[in-house]
Amino acid sequence: MNNEFMPLLRIIAGRNAPETKPVTTVHKPEQPHIRILSDESVNITGWITSPLEVGVPEQIWENLNFLKEALKDEAAKKPAANAKAYTMANFLCAQMLRYLEERDAFTARAGGAAVLHQKSNLTQQNRDHLTWPQFALERDERIERHENARNAPKFMNGNRLVEWNTRKTIIRRQMESAYSEFREALRQSPAK
Repeated sequence: MNNEFMPLLRIIAGRNAPETKPVTTVHKPEQPHIRILSDESVNITGWITSPLEVGVPEQIWENLNFLKEALKDEAAKKPAANAKAYTMANFLCAQMLRYLEERDAFTARAGGAAVLHQKSNLTQQNRDHLTWPQFALERDERIERHENARNAPKFMNGNRLVEWNTRKTIIRRQMESAYSEFREALRQSPAK
């Protein structure tokens, strides 16, 4: 993986709005990774605690893992903050990754992964120029999507949705607390 930080996806609408649309933010390569985490932590928490019908993009996982490793490298080679800030930053990244895993497990237990996060094996170009085997695959995927759509109300009306809403409130509070501790440690760092 290259050393440039890949952009994170941002939620720009309200906290609980399922119709939120991601936008891309780009950070300058010379910007310290600890500052990027400071800027993006609230956004990532928004993705983690978003409603289950909003799928979390794979880029969030990839970027967060990259950022976690980049923070370790930055702390060892060219720190832009004190050691406590880097310790809190790594803790914050680990918490976010753990909560992303918990969210995925929760969705799977609720039976919603196939219903909510449908993917296709065909790219858009393949859909525009179908061969007969690809047409059969598209037909099968369409049938599967219709079956999954029939199951969506069963998923969304269950107690799992209430459980997730309760759990995400707890996660949000814990993430806000960890973020506050991280920001306090960052404020204690000398300005660079």
